[in-house]
Amino acid sequence: MNPQQADCLGCRLAHRIVESHIVFENEWVACLLDIDPFSEGHVLILPEQHFVDWTDLDECTMQKVCEAVTSLSHVQKWRKH
Repeated sequence: MNPQQADCLGCRLAHRIVESHIVFENEWVACLLDIDPFSEGHVLILPEQHFVDWTDLDECTMQKVCEAVTSLSHVQKWRKH
């Protein structure tokens, strides 16, 4: 992990340096439960690669984030019924 990533809470969470409850992970994203959730089931979706802002994501990473959003939203919808 480079110094920029070491200073980034998102990177430390995604790479399990800081303890978290990961609910889904692949080579592109780590999805974890928020420790101070906005609502029940609030999940953070973090790219495995360091980005300063979401607008910096390359097309492939953005696609993988969107796929994770879709998958997790289906799980949340199923959970509520």
